[in-house]
Amino acid sequence: MTPSSGVMRDHKTDSIHPFIQQDLDNSLQEVPLNTWIEAVLGVSPSRLDEWATRIKKLDWFRDRVIGRALTDYARPLQEKHIYKPFARIANRILELAKGALPGVGGSYPIDDIEVVVNDPISIERIPEHGELGAFRKPDLLFVRGSHKNVSRGKTPRVRWVDILAFLEFKLDDKEQLLETLNSCRDDRRLPIIKAKVELRRLKKSTEDLAPKRRSARIAKIASISSDRTSSGPSSAGSKRSIDDALDGEPDQTRGSSKKLKSDPPNSETIRKDVKLQAGGYALELASCTYGTRLFSLGSIVRDDKMSFWYYDASGYIRTEENVSVIKDFEKFAAIMVAFACGEPKHWGALPDIISPPPSTPYPASFPPPSLKGHSIQMTLPETQEQVKVTLGKPIFTQYGIVGRRTFLYRIKTDTVVAQTPLVVKFAYQVAPGIFP
Repeated sequence: MTPSSGVMRDHKTDSIHPFIQQDLDNSLQEVPLNTWIEAVLGVSPSRLDEWATRIKKLDWFRDRVIGRALTDYARPLQEKHIYKPFARIANRILELAKGALPGVGGSYPIDDIEVVVNDPISIERIPEHGELGAFRKPDLLFVRGSHKNVSRGKTPRVRWVDILAFLEFKLDDKEQLLETLNSCRDDRRLPIIKAKVELRRLKKSTEDLAPKRRSARIAKIASISSDRTSSGPSSAGSKRSIDDALDGEPDQTRGSSKKLKSDPPNSETIRKDVKLQAGGYALELASCTYGTRLFSLGSIVRDDKMSFWYYDASGYIRTEENVSVIKDFEKFAAIMVAFACGEPKHWGALPDIISPPPSTPYPASFPPPSLKGHSIQMTLPETQEQVKVTLGKPIFTQYGIVGRRTFLYRIKTDTVVAQTPLVVKFAYQVAPGIFP
């Protein structure tokens, strides 16, 4: 097993810690999807199939919000243009599932759970790691609803302790997305979606042949767009705004000439290997959460196909990249619901022997910013006396993922144990196994 706790001075924001590649080479295991879902999320294959069957019967694929978002997802100009459609799809699924699927109540254990777009905002680092920590920008996040406006800069930056799971995307074949969607729509006897280039040609042709016959709606949009042009944006930006208004819900990233530029070379180097990039996020999650998690979760979405990842001190466990957001929509939707139904233990919470404060119980207060205020019963080795230990401020957290995990807290005890300040050290080599 390769430890990933060494201090590497060449570990910078635009690179990935070298031990991540070693971990991928030496500590990666692939398991079947159903095995992963049941072991990590606690949902049996029969329940997952039951949900997928019910979702198909309810025909969520035809839902207006989901239909528009799938259309936007299948016609991206760049990778970042699929982020918001995916978030809209996922959040609509979580909304529709409440009280509609067997075993799913009117709220989730973490009742305000949402999928949000994070890129291009970097996650806030912890001061204890100084230069060792890196600025990372996961594409999408599972978080509590208080962070839903993170990409708009309306809330404080998300910290690693706020993240339930991350999603990282890689767009390799954007033309294939529309082909997959239209194949699914044809199977469901739905109209075929045209590519945006075809739509623009059709609109231009219609305007040339009968410019006076444009609908009042298009004329109104054109008028509004013209007004905006006079105050700054280019005509190209106005054209995109018209297309967005006619073809589906707009994404704010469209219409911005700055955002259409390619990423800096250093960032592009990292993006070439999405598994390496995701590993970098898992490293920060393991290192910057003050020992509050036994493991962390992530997903990689390549075009429309997803794989699911589990990271702990013993290594990485992933599924095959074979669940399509589009083609396997009902199964994908059922998996999103499985994530939302997770209790704190399914998001990496520590065992029940470490209890949160009575004033901030789980799951209402999960994930916590640290273990401060949590308590544990310990036995003094000399007297066998039971002592309640309450954790104070964290004073050390190890930077690493695979290998030994170590973190230290100041403590208080309910009886006098020593006359000097005390600390408690938590250390473990391998997390308790959840896979058979």
